[in-house]
Amino acid sequence: MNAKRLFTALLAALMLFAAGCVKDPVNVNTDPTAVPTTAPTEAPKVEVKDMLAAAPAVREYVKHPNSLYPNVDYNDREAWKAYWDQEDLWYQALAARREEGKKVTSLSVFTGLMTTELVRENPNKNVVWSPMNVYIALAMLAETTAGETRKQILTLLGSSDMEAIRANVIALMNAESNDDGVSASLLANSLWLNRRWSFYEDTLKLLANSYSASSYWGDPGDPAFTLALRQWLNDNTGGLLKDAVDNVRLDADTVLAIASTLYFKAAWENEFNKERTSTETFHAPSGDIKTDFMHGTIGSMESLYYQGESFTAVRQGLKSEANSVWYLLPNEGVSIAEMLEKEGLAFINSDKSMAEDGYIVNITVPKLDVSSEFELKKTLMALGMTDCFDYTTADFTPLSPDPDMLYVSSVTHAARVKTDEEGVEAAAFTVIDVKCGAAPVEHPIVEFVLDRPFVMVITGASGQPMFIVVVNTPVE
Repeated sequence: MNAKRLFTALLAALMLFAAGCVKDPVNVNTDPTAVPTTAPTEAPKVEVKDMLAAAPAVREYVKHPNSLYPNVDYNDREAWKAYWDQEDLWYQALAARREEGKKVTSLSVFTGLMTTELVRENPNKNVVWSPMNVYIALAMLAETTAGETRKQILTLLGSSDMEAIRANVIALMNAESNDDGVSASLLANSLWLNRRWSFYEDTLKLLANSYSASSYWGDPGDPAFTLALRQWLNDNTGGLLKDAVDNVRLDADTVLAIASTLYFKAAWENEFNKERTSTETFHAPSGDIKTDFMHGTIGSMESLYYQGESFTAVRQGLKSEANSVWYLLPNEGVSIAEMLEKEGLAFINSDKSMAEDGYIVNITVPKLDVSSEFELKKTLMALGMTDCFDYTTADFTPLSPDPDMLYVSSVTHAARVKTDEEGVEAAAFTVIDVKCGAAPVEHPIVEFVLDRPFVMVITGASGQPMFIVVVNTPVE
């Protein structure tokens, strides 16, 4: 069945009830006990691929020479030529990604506002989130809305122009997508559509073309549909967020779920020596704790050192070369909230020229395994994005010919960041649930000891923050 016939068939099957929600005229069941009230636990009989209606083309990545030729014989000239040829291709791909990253207009306003608000709402707690992941999910939501509803979303995202936001996302997807066998930076988007509802084909095509969003059709009231969404989330976050994924659920009132994921893994440019790892004291807001600290030296060619009015920052390189890790340590007596309100994080992308190189940095940093799970509705409303959460004001006219009573019931975000002597692994997902109803030169040496609350930022090829970690306790 082609797309137009599919939409025609869906339209013919709809029934509009007095409550304003479209239901299946054949399978309506008014018995509330017939709707699962607990999360399904068994594997779905129908797999994710069986619900797939449309999928973007699979991206192809240029492999890193070290992944194709891990053990080249020093005397094998042909093997070395193949290695160098592959290295040239890989650097060309890296250069192309960086050029795409230059097209991204700064996300610093959105990143700063959200980080400051999340820290304010969660005093003295770890805050782990992905500005890039939430930005893309909200941009997809904006595509399905209009009027004041869309305006509020775009204002928070830092633009009044939907085309500019769309171009930003396309550039981010092109710049940050990578799986070269040595490091991985993978972004994925999907739409989970209630098969009883009618949707505008043009909007779904736009989300597929500009956001590489796969579309899945099914019955949100069927536990198999929730399990299929969970399987998709786990598959695209490396299983790193399984506990948070298990809390995701859809129900019969769901009209559309927007899902976005980001997975990242890379090794340090210079790994930490495990023999130097030692148990030391971290001065957490709740009191001193003992945890494992890694000790290393960042050479003068790899480090960037920045000193603001209220904090000091150091950049550490990764073997992916497109990515970096920034550590921001507030000055003694300055809280992370005060630091963010006073200076923010804008220097990481827009003011890199202010950072200095040529320093040798002896760094001491705790090993991390930190995560957060947020319902972002309160945060987004505090920042002015209110209309989409109220069915009396939400405008979903670009999404469906039956937009009345549609509203966003929840915006779930989860993220986790792990570090050890070898490198960094991180993942994030965002699920937006749309429902129907009421709702050899001498260099200066810097001692950089992160033994009190600090901020860690992982940046991408675009220079934009992929993950932000406010560390009040290094291991949970």
